[in-house]
Amino acid sequence: MSGYAYHQLAKAVQAVLAAENTQARRDANARMEAWVRVLDGMADTSVRIGARKPTKLPEWVTLEVMRGGFTTGRAKADSPLRPDEIERATRLGIEPTLANIFFSWLTPEGLAELDRMLADGAYAVFLPEDGALLAVAALIRLGDEAAARQLLAKLEPFANQLHFTPIPAEPLPDRGSKVFRMTAGEVADALAKRQSRDALLAQKEAIEVWLPLPSSSPPTTSPSQPPGGAASTATRKRTYRSSLGSCDGLSRAP
Repeated sequence: MSGYAYHQLAKAVQAVLAAENTQARRDANARMEAWVRVLDGMADTSVRIGARKPTKLPEWVTLEVMRGGFTTGRAKADSPLRPDEIERATRLGIEPTLANIFFSWLTPEGLAELDRMLADGAYAVFLPEDGALLAVAALIRLGDEAAARQLLAKLEPFANQLHFTPIPAEPLPDRGSKVFRMTAGEVADALAKRQSRDALLAQKEAIEVWLPLPSSSPPTTSPSQPPGGAASTATRKRTYRSSLGSCDGLSRAP
């Protein structure tokens, strides 16, 4: 299992060395560091790859997961304070810590603000954890304070480690039941970063250009075999294989 992780680490290192611009180098370096965390976690057994609960964190925590389902053991919501959180702490005159910001949303004023955000849709959620306090406010709005307390009991032990606060944003226009995972600009950027794969291009050329070409010799049939019988089938197989002769992208049938 660790062999796969080492292979991915080697690929990331090669990508760093081959990067043609700053962004590509930054992305490759991030992958390299993530695979180092995977291997470190496997080595010290702090990460159990394949387990339903691969780390000491609860199952509901969103983990950083790499290709192949290998987790680094790091919670994605475990990151430095966001600019909006720092601004909130400054505005409220509290020390800028995750815990202080978390509990600031649970005051009457904070809950009222959450309720307005829910009503207006003036928030953004990039991780499930980002919507945790919004869920608390929604439960209170529905009159289910017991469920809200149960949810808070699960969140509070991690209040100084993970982000549970919503991200303020402009209200989105009403789009009915449609959901968008990415903006058009994000899709365009992702497509622009994609690199062509020589093997796939060779396969595409083989299928679209070379495979349809007719055989140089016409199909033949024996007197004992009607057209379309075994003889013509064999001829078609030879034609098919000869068409693949110069194509490296396709695997040949035995």
